[in-house]
Amino acid sequence: MGAFRAYRRVYHDTVYPWRIAELLILRADMPRSLHHCYENVIGTLDELSGKKQLECRRLAGQTYARLRYGRIDKIFKSGLHEFLTDFVANNNAFGVQLQDDFLMTPAALAGAA
Repeated sequence: MGAFRAYRRVYHDTVYPWRIAELLILRADMPRSLHHCYENVIGTLDELSGKKQLECRRLAGQTYARLRYGRIDKIFKSGLHEFLTDFVANNNAFGVQLQDDFLMTPAALAGAA
């Protein structure tokens, strides 16, 4: 489904920037939203890690909590650009930690020797 059709299905009226942002960031029922994606990340990490307390799971949980409990009016009040810049930085940190927790990096191989 196209983005415009998805917007119309959810909101049924005029297109507003804050609703577009809400659709793409906070709506759990939208498969391509950040919220929905991080919900899947959390589920996958829980399946993979079992009972281990991994740092990447903690970082993903922090980001997920911001998306789950976030409000679009608060995001716009503090700045959409700032929110997205912070999200990208946190997502990058999560990716690095995910690699450290699950993949054999050169640093991990050197430490195991």
